Amino acid sequence: MAPEIFRRLMILLLLATSASIASRVGAQTPASVVLSSPSSVCDADVTLRVTVNAPSATLPATIQFTSSMPSVVPAPPPLVIPPAQTTGSVPLRCVATTQAVAVNITASIGASAQSALLNVLAPVLESVNLKPVFSAVREAPVKAYEGSVRLAGPAPAGGVIVTLGLSVPTTATIPGSVVVPAGATSVRFDITNAQPVNQPVTVVVTATGLGTTRHTTFTSMPAAPKSLLLAATSSEASRGVGPLFVASDTLNGGQRQQARVIVNDVAGPGGLQVSLSSSNSSVLTVPSSVRIAANDSVGLFEFQSVSTAETSVITLTAAVGSISKTATITISGTKVTVVSVPSPTPGGMAVQGEVSINSPAPAGGTVVRLTSSSLNAVVPATVTVAAGNRSAAFPITTKNVDANTSATITATMGSSALTASMVIAAEGISDFTVSSTTLPGGTAMTGRLHAPTGHNGFMVTLASPSADLIVPATITFAPNDISRTFAITSRAVRDPVQVRVIAKVTSSGARAVPLQSLVTTQISLARDLPTGFVNARAGSPSIVRTAEVTVVPPTIQSLEVAPGDVVGGSRAPITATIRLSGPAPESFSVSVSTSSDKAGIASRPIFAAGSNVATFTLNTVAVSSNTEVTISAETQHRSVMSARLRLSPRP
Repeated sequence: MAPEIFRRLMILLLLATSASIASRVGAQTPASVVLSSPSSVCDADVTLRVTVNAPSATLPATIQFTSSMPSVVPAPPPLVIPPAQTTGSVPLRCVATTQAVAVNITASIGASAQSALLNVLAPVLESVNLKPVFSAVREAPVKAYEGSVRLAGPAPAGGVIVTLGLSVPTTATIPGSVVVPAGATSVRFDITNAQPVNQPVTVVVTATGLGTTRHTTFTSMPAAPKSLLLAATSSEASRGVGPLFVASDTLNGGQRQQARVIVNDVAGPGGLQVSLSSSNSSVLTVPSSVRIAANDSVGLFEFQSVSTAETSVITLTAAVGSISKTATITISGTKVTVVSVPSPTPGGMAVQGEVSINSPAPAGGTVVRLTSSSLNAVVPATVTVAAGNRSAAFPITTKNVDANTSATITATMGSSALTASMVIAAEGISDFTVSSTTLPGGTAMTGRLHAPTGHNGFMVTLASPSADLIVPATITFAPNDISRTFAITSRAVRDPVQVRVIAKVTSSGARAVPLQSLVTTQISLARDLPTGFVNARAGSPSIVRTAEVTVVPPTIQSLEVAPGDVVGGSRAPITATIRLSGPAPESFSVSVSTSSDKAGIASRPIFAAGSNVATFTLNTVAVSSNTEVTISAETQHRSVMSARLRLSPRP
């Protein structure tokens, strides 16, 4: 009896345990399904969170999912909730659509299910934005923009077309439309070729797509002054490199000067007016404005300064609207800039000196004080520069001296002073002239020495430091002779040779002139000499005079081709003859060439030393039509000559 009771109790216990387990497993159902966001534009993660009603102690819970529109929101894979846990999450993925749809996501365990509704939103046009593209030129106005349109969500299959437009179409270039690619949320575009304007213009940029229109704006600005440059090189001066350009930032009073206004962009239609002003119009006046022509960036104007005793600093201003740039110019006060005196000057003569000032003298003239350091050179106490002039001459009276004597002449005006030195000479040569400053090698010309009247006679030693220019050793002046001529000859040279011929007075009447008193002078042109003569320095006698002569190599005087008309390819000899302006030096060469391969150089010209003629030969090839070939000859110093050779086809 007892075993049977035990067996029945065990069966009851097993049935109770099985019922309990079955009860727990069968009772586990989804309690809630919650979305992390009830709406999505498919550009953000959405999470589905599932909660079951009771945890399982030993078995996991497997959640199955279905979607009411799997083409828009695919069902996620099954979710396994581990034992002893009640929640789990899965991510949802959606596909962009052109219209908003509601998708039901269902989570189930067996026949028990819970659902959540996900609203999949269609993308909309969110914004249109611009970013200026700055020029590489500093301070230049913006000429282009980088734009972008943005969607609130990725574009669906096929992309989204967004049309673009400008409220003022003539101000710039913009594409008519852009396409946001499928799956993308934005696309960029460019606004280019912003046109010049003469006043600020606000332009509205319109973007339309997906039934929505968005706007943004940009402003086209007129040209305006930029950086300044007051001193420039001659190449910069041709166009100007800053908005306010003057030739120098320091001017003398009384000068009229040109300046340029340079703006940072070309002027728009009708041109651009730039206003001008001076900080001190009583010293420097400018026009009220300057107009820059359409499609140009440069305006030219003149300003005038007046002479003043003191230095003034003036500010010039160029402005367009509220944007301005300035340039500072210093107007120098009047001062002595040059004192010139003839030197050397023979004693006992009356000569003239000259004083120059830096700006035209004002009304009433400018008085300059004069002094001399020597009683042998007498000057007046003052000299007046007449109104409107920049210089004035003054007399200098010299006394007879037994030896060369120095004197310093000082010109003073206010706090500025300038000096010039002169030598009062006992006797000397007044002029040294040559018939030409250039002499072809191997030829001759005439030199001439001049002397004042009243001398007792003297001897002049001539010296040439170069063997390529030959002069007599001495020239003798008899008492009261006023000029002596002599021959100057040259040798043939390959390269130009500059020679300074020196004439020294080595004896004078009854006394010798000491060598330490010899003075050299510069070379200049004399206006009062006979035609064909160039003076080393006209005017006063001097112990030493110089003249510069350049011995030049021969140049090509002519190039002749004989015969000048031939049948191409014929064997008849063709000879070209080169004639030089003078005899050729040793190893003198002339290069020859032809302009066409139809004629070639058969032999090269060779000049014998001392000869001015050389020949070379040409050969030709057959031609199909009349052909003209240029034969050229050139020396190493670019003396060029050419001749024509005409080729005809065989009959």
